[in-house]
Amino acid sequence: MSISVGEVYSTVGILCIIFQAFKLLFLASYTGFSRRKTGVAAAPEDQKLLGTSGGGDSDMVDRAKRVHYNELENTVPFVLSYFAFSGFLADWMAYLFIILVVCWILARVAYTVSYILAKQPFRSIFFLISVVILLLMLVMNLVNVIYVNFIFSPTSSS
Repeated sequence: MSISVGEVYSTVGILCIIFQAFKLLFLASYTGFSRRKTGVAAAPEDQKLLGTSGGGDSDMVDRAKRVHYNELENTVPFVLSYFAFSGFLADWMAYLFIILVVCWILARVAYTVSYILAKQPFRSIFFLISVVILLLMLVMNLVNVIYVNFIFSPTSSS
């Protein structure tokens, strides 16, 4: 039984997207946990329920919110780039894209952990790695579209 590159691409990509969705849910829960642990309520009715006296944020809550927002901001272009790369030209290009997808997920996990644990310069390094990988994915999409539509067009006459 042989597995096609399309099956590998679909399976690995969808698993990475599902993992990213779980990570976003974890970060949303982590923000709530941080509020509960520090006694910082999001709204006046929460203050009354928790028996706390003030709003505002603690460093833990700020950190949880910022990492969650950053994940949301970076997940959208990642998912769009993944689904845009459906008409790959060659197996090696698809495998390279799969490797980039997995590396992006790993870089984002490392970024999230180093952000929550306040570990610099690792946070910035992993963020930069994830941005470079995402840019490579987007450039591969652009090259693929240009090549398929303008250079290797099956309808072009020679």
